[in-house]
Amino acid sequence: MPVVKSMAQLKSLLQRQMVKAMQEVQKEAYKRTKDDVQDFYSGGSPVVYQRTGALGNTPQFTPLKSSGNSASFSIYLDQSHNYSTGRDLVSMSALLPVAESGGYGILGKPGFWQKSEADIEEVLNSVMSKYFN
Repeated sequence: MPVVKSMAQLKSLLQRQMVKAMQEVQKEAYKRTKDDVQDFYSGGSPVVYQRTGALGNTPQFTPLKSSGNSASFSIYLDQSHNYSTGRDLVSMSALLPVAESGGYGILGKPGFWQKSEADIEEVLNSVMSKYFN
C-alpha cells in the first residue's frame, strides 16, 4: 500500500479502490443474476404454451458511475419485451411478477429475483470485505 501524505491522497486512493471493488461486484453480481434467471427454466417444460426464453435475456446492468465518495450501478430485469398469445400482447412487466411468484400457470422455478437480490448482497459484502478489510 502506498504512503499517503494528505487527506486528499487518502480520499483518492479509497475512491480508486472503491471503483475496483464495484467493478468486481458488478461483474459477479450480474453473472449470478443471469444464472438465477436461467434457473427459472429448471422448473419444467410447458405443454400448454411455447416457451420463448425471453425471460432469460432480461438481466441488464447500468454502467458503473463514480463521483465524489461513491460508486454505483444497477442490475435490473429489462421489461420492454412483449409476448404474443396469438390473440393479445402481454408485456414482460406484467409477466415478471407472475413468473417470480409462480402464478397463472407459468411453468418455471419461482423466486429467481428474490434469489438474485440475496446473491447481489452476498457478492457486495464479500467483495467489499476483500478490498476494505
